[in-house]
Order: sequence, then structure tokens, then C-alpha cells
Amino acid sequence: YIQEEDYDKKILIALLTNIFILSMILVLLSSNVFTFILFWEVMSILSFFLVLWDFKKEDNYRASLVYITMTHIGTVFILLSFIGFYINTKSLNFMDWHNAVLNPFWISWIFLFSVVGFGMKAGFIGIHNWLPKAHPVAPSFVSALMSGLMIKMPIYMFIRYYFYFIKHYPVSFGLLIIIVGTITMLFGILNASVQNTLKKMLAYSSMENIGIIAVGLGLSMVFKSLNMKELYSLALAGTLFHILNHSLFKSLLFMSAGSVILKTHTQDMSKLGGIIKHAPKLGIITLIGILSLVALPPFNGFISEWLLYQSLLLSLKTKLAYIGIISPLVASSLAMTGGIAMLSAVKYFGITFLGRPRSDIKIASDVSTLSLISMGSLAFSCIFTGMLPFFVLYFV
Repeated sequence: YIQEEDYDKKILIALLTNIFILSMILVLLSSNVFTFILFWEVMSILSFFLVLWDFKKEDNYRASLVYITMTHIGTVFILLSFIGFYINTKSLNFMDWHNAVLNPFWISWIFLFSVVGFGMKAGFIGIHNWLPKAHPVAPSFVSALMSGLMIKMPIYMFIRYYFYFIKHYPVSFGLLIIIVGTITMLFGILNASVQNTLKKMLAYSSMENIGIIAVGLGLSMVFKSLNMKELYSLALAGTLFHILNHSLFKSLLFMSAGSVILKTHTQDMSKLGGIIKHAPKLGIITLIGILSLVALPPFNGFISEWLLYQSLLLSLKTKLAYIGIISPLVASSLAMTGGIAMLSAVKYFGITFLGRPRSDIKIASDVSTLSLISMGSLAFSCIFTGMLPFFVLYFV
């Protein structure tokens, strides 16, 4: 991404990137409000600077401004949800929030503010505007980290909130998350299917996968509210597995897109074509990521989505009328999302890597050995977790 002669810039972006990774680890390790907000802000501000990296471009400037504005609005809502816990526990320590006894008003307060606050960072429908703006302009390895890891931080907090902090809540909370997730995944994949820019298509695809994860999370909440432990475990396992899978194949695809941009200096698919003839190794690795993305066996995306399908079908065992209506609709939406994802994948790979070049852009060689090792390790992980899922599910 950076020219060889810009050595100081390479050191700076490497430093910022590594601190960004460290901040995400520290968010996961936070044990109280102060440390969480501190590292959450470090993570947000560093990702802002990484998106803003090529600041002389108007698109980078505008995208980073939208991103930092929305992420801080989200932080305000997160703080409001923390206030709900503090008023009831008189503590800022997360351990004191475990099994917090809350009345319905405070449970609703915490739920609504947390959905908006964390949902804005995750990219839920209606509060997702930063996501398709930031990814296309950020350095590709930064997009890989933001999509593969950063947008999972709010999902991690949802799990802490609704499976550790609050033990009892109505079924309607889980249903609301399912509905939001369904609309998010449909909106994301429909937008992805009409994009002609490599990284913008992948950004909307990330939104689609966040929707799928939200559906699994909502199902887990429903089963937990109904005290159906086996189904709760199944849905949560599928959700966690999809979080892992998306981290693998979406990081791979953003890195692949970055390699294409580095070689061609464009991410406009209408100007590309025939890349696999000049960079066959990159083409094969990208194909593995694409097949994982569309959830075809034996790749990893299939396993986690299959677990979620099973959870949706088995939810009919609840014998509740509204579950009987919602579950088939959500399962159908998930199936339709998979079909449109296949269409998007064929468009992405077919236009970019197959056929003949559509412009005078020339690719002299395949990507470097180091790039192939980094992307190849992710491609291997996609195959390993798909073909031997039980080993991975054990740890999940």
C-alpha cells in the first residue's frame, strides 16, 4: 500500500496498526467501565486515523469524519447503558454486574441503549452509514482488521450483556434482535450485489454477515428466555462459529482485494478481468475465500450457517405461535441471502479474475511470497475449519 521510499510512513502505519490490534485485545480483557471506555476509545481513534491515512483524498477525509462521528454517538449510548447498571449495582466493576437483579424498566433501558450503541459499531441497519464509506478508502489490511475483528467487539459485548450480566429478560428482546439481524443481512447483501467496487462490495457483505450473526444471537436469547438449554447452546455455538468463520474469510478477501488494487491501482471491477491468468496463486486463494463466503461445503461458512438453519427449524419445538410464524420467514430470508450472496460472488470473481482484461491495465506477476503466506494461512484455516469443524466447535 505504501511505496518503498516512504519508509517513515511504513513505520508509522505499522506502529498504529499494532497498537490498534492491542487495543482490541485490551477491550476484551477490560474488567470495569473505566478500562473498557479507555481502550474502546483508543480502538476507535486509531481506526479513525488509519481510515484517514491518505488524508489528501477527499473520500478518505469524509469517510473518516462520518466514522468518528458515528462511533462517538454510539459511545454515548453505550455509556447510557452503563449508567443503568451503575444505578442498580452501585459499582463500575463488570464482575459486580454479573447476575444483576433489575426491574423491567432498567432491563429495557439497558437493552435499547446497548442495541443502538453497540449496533452502531457493528453496522446494524439504519446505523451502518460509516461501514460502506470507511472500508473502500482505508488501507486493505486495515479493512481486514476492522471487518474481521473490530466489528465483532460489539457482538462480544452483546454476549456479555445478555448471557452474563442480565439473566432474565422477555422473549421479545431476542425476537427484536432477530428481526433487526434479518433486515440487516438482506439490506447488506442486496447492496453488495449491485456494487462495482471491490472493497465496497466486501463492506456490504460484512454488513450481511453481521446480520446473520445477530439472527443467531437473537435465537440464543429467545431459547435462553424460554429455558431451552440445548437449543440455546446450539444457536450460540452456531453464532460463535460464524463470528470465527467471518473473521477468517473476510480478512482473506480484503487482503486479496488489497493485492489486486496494489497490482492494478484500481478497485473498479469494470476495468478488471483476466487477473487469474497473470496471478493464478492469488486467484486460487481468492476463490477459497469466495466459496467460504457463500457457505458452500466443505468450506467453513457452510458449517456455521447450517447450525443456524438447524436452530431456526428446531425453534418450532417451542410451540409458540409467533415463533412458528417468524422462524420460517427468517429461515427463508437466510436462504434468499445465500442465493444473492452466490450471485455477488460469481460477479466478484468472474468479472475480476476470469475472462479477458477490460482495459489496458497489465499485471506483470503474481503477489509476493510473504503476501501468499499470510493469505494462504487464512485460506487453509477456511478449509480446515470447514472439513474438521468438530475440533473447532469444541474450543468454541
